[in-house]
Amino acid sequence: GGRGGHVRLELRGPGWIINPHVQHELASNYTSATVNVTVEVGGQGAGTGFALRVTFTDPSNKTVGSETVDCPDLGRFCTGAHASLAAPPLWSPMSPMQHTAHVELVDSSGAVIDSVSIRFGIRKLEIIGYHWKLNGKWLYLHGYGDDSIYPMFTSPPLNHSFYKERLEFSHGLGMNFVRHHSHILPIEYFDAACEVGIMISAEFPIAYGKPPDCNHDGGCDPLY
Repeated sequence: GGRGGHVRLELRGPGWIINPHVQHELASNYTSATVNVTVEVGGQGAGTGFALRVTFTDPSNKTVGSETVDCPDLGRFCTGAHASLAAPPLWSPMSPMQHTAHVELVDSSGAVIDSVSIRFGIRKLEIIGYHWKLNGKWLYLHGYGDDSIYPMFTSPPLNHSFYKERLEFSHGLGMNFVRHHSHILPIEYFDAACEVGIMISAEFPIAYGKPPDCNHDGGCDPLY
């Protein structure tokens, strides 16, 4: 663990996946969705024969789509791997269904040289005036504030199970939303929130203080 995050050693081959990103668009009638994956390919020298192979599975782990696309040179983005999903289970606080994109970088022989799996929920959030619709249905936010208070730790922990237990308690009280005050928690928290069914409004870390000429006499409290 550690305050800055987990540390791991990784043996890399001639190429590897960097910053995989899943995007999706839900049809206007909410009965189908298109999904695509974008990655950056890292490595040394020119990449020849690399391809991105993506398999999509639904919440029951059933394969619902797959595609393989050729990648450009190393150090470039590999975009594509589109899939059209029919009648996908949708994510909501009451039914936090999650799909998975199994992403593989393969060489010209078809051998896997790097892989990663990404879980994601398919949903459409609309703001209509002062009101919200999620997947075409009106949504009332039942939420609470989180001010990053962890009396047993010096900083937010990095344990998925810790956050999941907390969020399940809040969800059990009927909460579907949390507003974080001036802090962003580690990825373990966001993963747990997606699993449980809690929507998040996170705020970048900020500091409150007075401008340099904060006092009428030109002085300023050194604490600011």
